[in-house]
Amino acid sequence: MFLWKKSKPVWMSAETRSYSFNPRQVEAEILQNSPDIKQAHVSIEMPDALNIVIEERIPAILWYQNDEELFWIDQEGFTFTVRGEANLPIRVYSDTTPPESLGYIAPPTHS
Repeated sequence: MFLWKKSKPVWMSAETRSYSFNPRQVEAEILQNSPDIKQAHVSIEMPDALNIVIEERIPAILWYQNDEELFWIDQEGFTFTVRGEANLPIRVYSDTTPPESLGYIAPPTHS
């Protein structure tokens, strides 16, 4: 689930109830906060529609580190944390992290 909390409407006029909104900022925040999202496109259709279209990364490889499911790697080599379940045809068992190619998201530390 994606929750966007940083932006708040900026009221410019009490009579018109207009506000400012930056779609590129929303796209950047989606990509920054959701490493499993490959692309995001945000647009506004006046007078009352906000469209958000996302493309998720599709895992191709499941990387095990010390027998723990730790990473998914997509077909472009981007590494991201496992979320949920996937029946992936390629499984790599290792005692090290995968190589950092195009992108890498460190898994959360277990306390």
